[in-house]
Amino acid sequence: MTVVDSTPVKSPPVDACVSAGPAHPRPDGQDRYTISEVAAYTGLSAPTLRWYEQIGLMPDVER
Repeated sequence: MTVVDSTPVKSPPVDACVSAGPAHPRPDGQDRYTISEVAAYTGLSAPTLRWYEQIGLMPDVER
């Protein structure tokens, strides 16, 4: 016999975008990031970011 506890767990909602950390201020007129800056900030590798762009998860990436 298997016993399953179906009591709902109540926890506060978490917004991962908000808890990303402090903003990285850019000098005036420099609102673009290099792929290495984005990789360092997000913890994703550059090839992963390029793959996400290729499959359409990151539209409008300027070069």
